[in-house]
Parts: sequence; structure tokens; C-alpha cells
Amino acid sequence: MKKALILLTSIVCLGSCQKSSTNHTKNYFCTRNDSVYSNIPVYNNPHYKSNSGNYDQYSDAQYQFLLKTMTYVDTMIYSHDTLVQEFWTISCTEID
Repeated sequence: MKKALILLTSIVCLGSCQKSSTNHTKNYFCTRNDSVYSNIPVYNNPHYKSNSGNYDQYSDAQYQFLLKTMTYVDTMIYSHDTLVQEFWTISCTEID
């Protein structure tokens, strides 16, 4: 009985000391888009794909940072009151 208790205690102790997996990464396929708006209709380009590819082994925090850094707007004002706004976005889907 004493040997069984020691064996059971050591198994429980080893099981509780074992580090749980911290690999919570995912793979994403992302498409970056660019669009241009202007008050001059010739410059308008509502949507075109600028880049796409795989982003492998990204954690949730890395994925959120990727979305934050790849989504932005740039506004340019030229002479004669020409306004050009460029929008960059990224859309991702999780792949297995």
C-alpha cells in the first residue's frame, strides 16, 4: 500500500509539474488591398489587390498587430484643390 501511494503521488506531482503547451499559433492567408479616392474621377480606383501571401505561426497578439499596422489612410492635397486619399487594408482567413 505504501508503494502504491508513493507511485500515485509521484505521478500526480509529475503531471502537475508538466508545462502545458504554449503554442497557440495559427496560419493565415492574407490579402492586402489598396484603394484610391479623389475628387477628380480619373484618379479614383476603388479596389485592387496589391499583395497576398501566407503568414505562418502567428499568435493572436501578432495577428492583431499585423491588422493594426497594415490598415491605414494617407491623405494628399495637391495644387488646385486636388484631394487624393489612399486606403490600405488587409483581410485574412485562417488556414489549417
